[in-house]
Amino acid sequence: MRPLEFPLLADENIHRDVVRALLTRGKDVRSVLDEGMGGRDDVDVLRHAHRQGGSS
Repeated sequence: MRPLEFPLLADENIHRDVVRALLTRGKDVRSVLDEGMGGRDDVDVLRHAHRQGGSS
């Protein structure tokens, strides 16, 4: 698998412009902030990403 050929859940410290740029390039990326997970600890974010299973 090549880099960025899998779904991404960008943590809140990743600037929204970076997420937007990846989206415009066709990458499957969501932001923790867009998922309503801002301020949550890493374990919660990882659990959420795992539950999502890569679906947008």
